[in-house]
Formats: sequence, structure tokens, C-alpha cells
Amino acid sequence: MISLPLAFPANGLLTLRLRLVPAAVSHAASVRTYLLDNHDYLQPWEPLRHAGFFEHYAVAERLQGMAQRNANGESLHLLLFMQDADELVGVCNFSNIVRGAFQACHLGYSIGEQWQGQGLMREGLTAAIAH
Repeated sequence: MISLPLAFPANGLLTLRLRLVPAAVSHAASVRTYLLDNHDYLQPWEPLRHAGFFEHYAVAERLQGMAQRNANGESLHLLLFMQDADELVGVCNFSNIVRGAFQACHLGYSIGEQWQGQGLMREGLTAAIAH
């Protein structure tokens, strides 16, 4: 498998307000809190989830898979944290990456309800896409 074309900075991608970091199992508690806090808000765009989806072990297991796909260059799963509060505000995922002349992928993203409308996702995606 081909690795990502640019090494990801050790401290993450920094923007004016955000720190974008690759998904890792160590973020399980933050991701779980994000999912639970924003469940109702994000429901119109998400598939129906069984209760086990939100359990800590299930979140950690998914993050493990994301970290592996990041390492293999198959995907880039990023978590968007506020720099000043170290609070998870959103996620963005570049998946199904196609290399070569086509250079394509799928982009998925979400932002927490309390953070929408502030330009944070645009700020984060601008940095992630440039990377």
C-alpha cells in the first residue's frame, strides 16, 4: 500500500483556531463524548446506530481501524480540536483514496452543534485539503 504523500506533523496541522490530528485509540473518550453530545443534531445525516456503537470499547475499536488505514495510506481520518481548549469540535475523513493520475477520494465530515456557523469546518478542511 502506498503511504500518504506528506508526513503528518507530529503536533498536528495547526490553523488559527484548530489543531487537526490523526485519529488514534487514545482519543476514544473525546470521540465518544462528541458522538453522544451531538447524536440528535447529527442524526439526519447519520445512519441509525445501535446502542453498542457508542460504547467506549466500540469507539476505540473503530479508532484502531482508522489509525491502521491512516498508516496504510488508504484513508486520512482527522479529529479537529480547539487549540485553546483541547476540545473535539469535529471530524473529517478522506477515504477511498485513489492515487495516480486520477487523484480522488471521498470526503466526509461533521461538526458539533455548538460549533456550527463559526467557519471552523471551512478552516479545518482548508488545512486538511492543502496537506
